[in-house]
Amino acid sequence: MPFIVPMLSVSVRRLHDTGKSGWRMLVALIPAVGPILYLVSMTVDSSPGANRYGPSLKAADQTLV
Repeated sequence: MPFIVPMLSVSVRRLHDTGKSGWRMLVALIPAVGPILYLVSMTVDSSPGANRYGPSLKAADQTLV
């Protein structure tokens, strides 16, 4: 029970990394197909550049190399 808030915040941050809204995690509530769509959206590679949620941390790491 104490892990719900950190789990939600990590999920929202991951969706923001891919350029999607955090509300998209509600898709997991759709019976049968929802959890599969949620899993796919969590495994997609993040956006290479900045999006409306801020700059990509992945792109910032690549400029340091």
